[in-house]
Amino acid sequence: MINWSLLPLYLLPFGNLLDIPSTTVSASSIVGSAYLLFFKTKSYLCSLLIILCITVASIFLNVDIYTSLPWSRIFLTSVYWSPYLTYLLTETAPLSSIENQSLKPLVKYLLATSFLLGLLSLASYISDPSRRPSTTFGEPSWYGLYVSAIAILLFFVPHNFQKHRTFLLPFFLFTLLITRSTQIFALIASLCVLYSYPYINHQLRNLSTLKPSVSKRLLISLSILMAIIINIQLFIPPYFLSRIMPVITSLRNFSLSVESVSSLDAGVVSSIAFLNGFAQSLSALIISPIIGLGAGMTGYFDSNLSVHTINESALQLNNNDAYSLFFRGVVEFGLLYILISFFWLRSLLHSFSFATGMKRPLLALSLCLYLGAMLKHPMLPSSLVFCAFYLPIVL
Repeated sequence: MINWSLLPLYLLPFGNLLDIPSTTVSASSIVGSAYLLFFKTKSYLCSLLIILCITVASIFLNVDIYTSLPWSRIFLTSVYWSPYLTYLLTETAPLSSIENQSLKPLVKYLLATSFLLGLLSLASYISDPSRRPSTTFGEPSWYGLYVSAIAILLFFVPHNFQKHRTFLLPFFLFTLLITRSTQIFALIASLCVLYSYPYINHQLRNLSTLKPSVSKRLLISLSILMAIIINIQLFIPPYFLSRIMPVITSLRNFSLSVESVSSLDAGVVSSIAFLNGFAQSLSALIISPIIGLGAGMTGYFDSNLSVHTINESALQLNNNDAYSLFFRGVVEFGLLYILISFFWLRSLLHSFSFATGMKRPLLALSLCLYLGAMLKHPMLPSSLVFCAFYLPIVL
């Protein structure tokens, strides 16, 4: 029997198929928000009220810099951000809501449906190797994020899923490679965080004893981790590095000249979109560093920074969503968003360290979705971002 609080997760493999037409508002976000409204009413409404108050204060303090005030977008964006804050307001004891037995059918369902999607993407790749498969998702990068999250889930499933992992993990990793999505870095980041967090956290706690040996071990551990991250390029296919190198090059002088957006390859287009988001977030920090410019105001203010391109239409790439959840959060909530993100991630990792059975892989899935959204996916009402926010609340 399905636990109805988990229904948004059952809708996750449908991707964008169940979205409201011409929007990224997913069935997952609608169903999940309804559940939070009825069963987590106090925390959910409190979150919404806090976000609206911050937004009204931002508008009042910076009213002269907005190009317009889209009130419906402001309210809806506040609603979409609410589950993010709800998690911090409702978390009392880690992993107290759902029994592990209720989660086993969900994990099996996600693996089975993801395998079918993988076969679909494989068929698409065989018929046309130049095409990046997206299956039920709107873009290949969104599908890449979903596959990364499912692969992370397999890393942490219990031992009785060993046969599933042996067969499915290589399959999903290959599927991720043929999407040619930069969300492979979300997978790598998630693995680094989840495997290193318990040890680093333990070492940080031991620093209070002021034992030099502890500090030395921590320093060595961090150095090894940094060395792995720096040299990770040795294990990544060149295509993925080519997707991020234009960004690194462009950040040196904060400009990127192009002749035609329509003729650009994916790497350069992504670079322009990334730089647009970076310019917006940096400009917003200069204007209103503490509380940002308010929910929904991404792309609706006069930025004193911009990306320089030959084709002015390139400046509109991802203008209203800032390319990544991190940039969007900084634009809309400033340094407060970075602080909240720290506590959100800390709470999630704390819960992960206490998790057993099916809860560990699902929390790992949530983390990967969140880190992937921070990297490149700012669509708040999409099933991927919403489930990243929602899953830790109900577990």
